[in-house]
Amino acid sequence: MTTRTFPDLGRLSNQLVADNARIGRYMESLPKHVDKLMQATEAGDWNEVKRLSDFLASSSVMFDCPEMTAIAQSVCEAVDKPNNEIEIKRSVLRLISACDSIRRPMAEKPSDNQRAV
Repeated sequence: MTTRTFPDLGRLSNQLVADNARIGRYMESLPKHVDKLMQATEAGDWNEVKRLSDFLASSSVMFDCPEMTAIAQSVCEAVDKPNNEIEIKRSVLRLISACDSIRRPMAEKPSDNQRAV
């Protein structure tokens, strides 16, 4: 007879709670980052646009959002090309849209009070 080992469900549960909290904080912080990105774009501060886009690319890797990662990386690449203001702005708009699309499912998710009994 073989002995089966089961995962430590308490530890797993605690990890899920911590992960959910971290994801929630990240989602709540996205509008702040998008606002800063928009301000930097309007000011033509391409170094700041690249810094913020790089942050969004890195963090979206951690949260398994490959589409957002690719778009954020495209903003960084656009900034690296000289005389590319129009493409930078287009890429920033796509990134803002991607940020909105990953936040939307969380915003539309009904709370426990709204769920049907």
